[in-house]
Amino acid sequence: MKEQPAVVRYVRLMKKCFVILSCIVIPAIMVCAVFAFAGYIGFWIVTPAVLIVYLAVYAWYALHVSMGTVIGLEVTSEVIHVKTKRGTYTYDVKTGCAGVRRKKRRLIATFRTQTSQDSFTFYLRAPFSKPYEEAFTERDLAPFWNGEESEEM
Repeated sequence: MKEQPAVVRYVRLMKKCFVILSCIVIPAIMVCAVFAFAGYIGFWIVTPAVLIVYLAVYAWYALHVSMGTVIGLEVTSEVIHVKTKRGTYTYDVKTGCAGVRRKKRRLIATFRTQTSQDSFTFYLRAPFSKPYEEAFTERDLAPFWNGEESEEM
């Protein structure tokens, strides 16, 4: 399986940032909860607000970085293996890719099976990488994508 080192570094860096954020925010939520249960009215608003923001950041990290960013790709004559941090997904070469959209420095590919529809991000140049480092190219996606952007997704 062909993994992209720039994308792997980006995913690891984002995980480290999220772990550091969690080490700060989770104790802060606990302290706010103690003051809220002690009867300080201001913390009745602060505690749920901090908790909701933390859960929103976690949802973004889980969906877009951990499960949605492709770190490896292998294409055979019959199937496509898409590797993310959380697992490897397999799709049919001919009918698996429903469409591809271009957004800034990335391609967002949608794959369909009989039971699901999944979107994955293929970075053309990973965030925080050196300017000359390429991640995925359109040649990597050529076996299952003809180069046309689809609007129906």
